[in-house]
Order: sequence, then C-alpha cells, then structure tokens
Amino acid sequence: MNIKNIKKIVEHAHSKKLPIDISDNDVYYSQSEGKFLRLDDMDLVHFIRAFKKINVTSSQKINSK
Repeated sequence: MNIKNIKKIVEHAHSKKLPIDISDNDVYYSQSEGKFLRLDDMDLVHFIRAFKKINVTSSQKINSK
C-alpha cells in the first residue's frame, strides 16, 4: 500500500483533510536509485526503511561530534 492511499484512509477515518503542510508534492532522494521519488508513490515498507536509514545516518553524525 502506498502513502497516497494511506493518506486517503486517514482523511476518511478522521473525517477531515490532512494539514496543509502534508502535501502531494513532497519528495525523497533515493541514493540507491539516484533520483527523487514522490513520497505519495512510495510503498509503506519502503517509506519506513528510508525513514529509518535517515535516522541512523543522523544519529551517527550526532554521535561522531
């Protein structure tokens, strides 16, 4: 299931629109693919793995200081 579908489910479940800062045009740079990907097109599993990878990288930078 992709993020776009999950956002629709959340809107329906809460009976209101998502906040305006949660746009359809947000992107993520995939180092493995070498290009920008729209978050809405990402599968939930891919999104979680990308998020975890960003957090690990950020933590390593903080700990190395």
